[in-house]
Amino acid sequence: MKKELIGILVCMLLVGTILPVTGNVLVDKNPVSYISGNTLYVGGSGPDNYTKIQDAIDNAIDSDTVFVYDDSSPYYENIEIRKSISLVGEDKNTTVIEGSEYFGSSGVIEVYVEGINISGFTIRYDVPNPSVDNYGIFVVYAPWGLGNKSIINGNIITNTWFGIRFEGSNENRVFDNYITNSHVGIGIGVTWVLGIPCYNHVYEKGIVGTYGCPFYNHVYENEIKNCNTGILLAVTYGNCKYNYIYKNLIWKNRDGIGLSSGFGDAFVDDNYIFCNNILYNQEGLYFNAGEIKPPPKNNHIDGNNFIGNIDYNVRFLGRTGLNYWDDKGFGNFWDHYTGKDNDGDGIGDTPYIINKSHGVVNKDNFPLMEPFGDFDPDAPNTPEINGQTKPKAGVEYEYTFVTIDPNGDDVFYYISWGDGNFEEWIGPFKSGEEVIRSHTWSDKKNRVITAQAMDTNGLVGGWGTLPIIMPRNRATYNSLFLQLLELFPILKEVILRLIR
Repeated sequence: MKKELIGILVCMLLVGTILPVTGNVLVDKNPVSYISGNTLYVGGSGPDNYTKIQDAIDNAIDSDTVFVYDDSSPYYENIEIRKSISLVGEDKNTTVIEGSEYFGSSGVIEVYVEGINISGFTIRYDVPNPSVDNYGIFVVYAPWGLGNKSIINGNIITNTWFGIRFEGSNENRVFDNYITNSHVGIGIGVTWVLGIPCYNHVYEKGIVGTYGCPFYNHVYENEIKNCNTGILLAVTYGNCKYNYIYKNLIWKNRDGIGLSSGFGDAFVDDNYIFCNNILYNQEGLYFNAGEIKPPPKNNHIDGNNFIGNIDYNVRFLGRTGLNYWDDKGFGNFWDHYTGKDNDGDGIGDTPYIINKSHGVVNKDNFPLMEPFGDFDPDAPNTPEINGQTKPKAGVEYEYTFVTIDPNGDDVFYYISWGDGNFEEWIGPFKSGEEVIRSHTWSDKKNRVITAQAMDTNGLVGGWGTLPIIMPRNRATYNSLFLQLLELFPILKEVILRLIR
C-alpha cells in the first residue's frame, strides 16, 4: 500500500507543479459546443439536401453547420474549408469521406480558416499506402490561411501519411480521435516558418501519434499504439522546447517518444515528460541531435513507467547532453533496474545509469521500485511470476503466473516476454490459480518478463516483473581472447612461452 501511494503521489505532485499556468493552456474537457448558425444537410431524404459535402460548404457562411448523413456514405471527394463552420458526421463508424491522390489536394480535408469544428467521420484515402504529402486533415498556416482555434474530435482516420497535420497553427484542440495505418498520427509544428509558437492540445483517447511540436504543446491522456513513432517532437528549422507530455499510454510502437531537432542552431531542450506508461515499444524514448547539432539537454523525465521496451528504454542518437530524471526527489520505474530498497521507502538505494557518452552521465538517482499507477482497489493484485531466471537460449522453460482478485473474480493475463512476443489477455482463470506458460529464448540478450491481470469487470492491476539474465558463454570469452592475441603477436608469444 505504501509503494502504491508513492506512485499516486508522484503524478499528483508532477501534474500540480510542472504544468504552467497560462491563458493558452486548455485543460477543460467540456462537451464540444458547435458554432451556432444555420444547418445545411448532406445526404438523407430532405428536399433541399446536398449530395456533395463540398457543395454544402461552398454555400455555407461563417457560423453555419454542415451535417452529413451516413446513408449516402462513402463520400468520394477531397474537401477544402475556407469558412468558420462546423462539419459534423452522423456516425464516425458509418459516415465515410474517402479522398484520392487523383483529386489534386494534399488532404482529404484541408482547412484554410480558423475556428472550425470537425467531428463524426471516418476519413481515409482510397489506397492503403498513400504518398508522403497525403493527409487525413491538413490545417494550413498563414500566409495560406489561419488554422487556429480549431476543434477536431471523435473521428477515425486511416490510410494516410499524416493522420492530422497542423502547419504552425495555434490553440487547437484534438481529442477522442482514433488514427491508424498512418505513418505519422498527428503532426503539429513548424517546417519552413521560423519562430512560430504552437499551443496545441492533444488529449483524450485513441491518438496514434504526434509529429512536429516545437513550443508549448500539451500532449496528454492519449493511447498511442502500433505507430512508427508514438509521439515525435520535431522541427525542420528552429527549436523543440517547452513541450509537456504526460499521462499517456504509449505502447507497441516502433518508437515510443522521440525528440528531434532541426537544422543549424536547433535545440531539443527543456521538455517535460512525466507520468507516462511507455510499454513494449522497440525503443521507449529517444533523443536525436546528430553529431553536429546541439545535443538534447535540460529535458525533465520523471515518474514514467519504462516496461518491456525491447531494444532500449532510452536511446541517444548523436551527441548527448545532461538531462534530469529525478527532479522532485523521485525518478522513473525501470524494469531493468536491479538495485535494492533496504529502507523500504519505494525508491532504489543506488542510481540507474541511463547513458554515458561524451563525458556526460545521464542517470536516475531515485528510481522507483514499483510501477506507479492509480489502480482501482477492486482490481486484481500485481501478478507474481516464477520460473528460471538464468535460462539458456533455445531451451523451452515453464513460468507460472498467479494473482488474487479482492472480490474473487476470474482473471485474464497480459504477458510480455520482453523479446517482442506477447500473450494478450489469456484466460479466464480462477483467482489464485497458478497459470503455467512456456517460452523459449532465441537469443542471449537479458530481458524482463512483465505481466498484468484484469478481472471480468475490466479492472486492471499493476505490473509484475521477473528479470531474465542470460548466462555468459565461456567459449565466447575464449574466442574474444584469442582474437585479441592475434592483434598483439608479441603478447601472444609471451603468453604461449609462459604456458609452455
